Amino acid sequence: SYVISEWSGGAPAGFPMGGYDVVALVSGGKDSVMAAMLAESYGHRVVALGNLLPADARVEELDSHCFQTVGHNAVEAYGELTGLPLFRRRLRGASRHTEMTYEVGAAEVAGDEVEDLRALLAAVVAKMPSVRAVTSGAILSDYQRLRVEAVCADLGLVSLAYLWQQPQPRVLDLICDSNVHAVLVKVAAMGLEPKKHLGATLAAARPLLRKIEREFGSHCAGEGGEFETLV
Repeated sequence: SYVISEWSGGAPAGFPMGGYDVVALVSGGKDSVMAAMLAESYGHRVVALGNLLPADARVEELDSHCFQTVGHNAVEAYGELTGLPLFRRRLRGASRHTEMTYEVGAAEVAGDEVEDLRALLAAVVAKMPSVRAVTSGAILSDYQRLRVEAVCADLGLVSLAYLWQQPQPRVLDLICDSNVHAVLVKVAAMGLEPKKHLGATLAAARPLLRKIEREFGSHCAGEGGEFETLV
């Protein structure tokens, strides 16, 4: 398995010129949607969507180190809207193994939420054997990236992380300028007020997010948990 970022040197040797059939991991948030759009723009074919959601549908947000679940009730519409098969799995595990390294299937990771990711992607490959790659919206979190890569390596898939290590202002501008209609559904940062900013579009909030980054040192694209979005 290897990570491909078109912005960090292009594709490695052996990269298929016709692109891959891809399953896009989608949380409902802006980053996962943008990653799928970038994969398409670079010649890959998004043929399926994958999503992890809470075991209890009444729970809106889990204490997960790896996955966004805010807005999960709206993700069901993604399959209908795109016409793509949507594979979903309820999270049975939790953030149990929090060391940076991660070995899929090892005894010490039993019950970890990342094993649910592996089960989800294994189900996709079983139903759609042409799938060879996975997109994710990982940007700055090595914790998240290494886990996606570990699962991909275990299943013989390629991890496509087009937003990886991109500066936050660049990510914010890219998403807004690509007409991704993202709405703030959670705010948790200085300068953001629930009564005022929940429901605002990312594009409308962009000037304020840049201002908050300058004043408080936060991440204007929300990578530090400052806010969550729903597309």
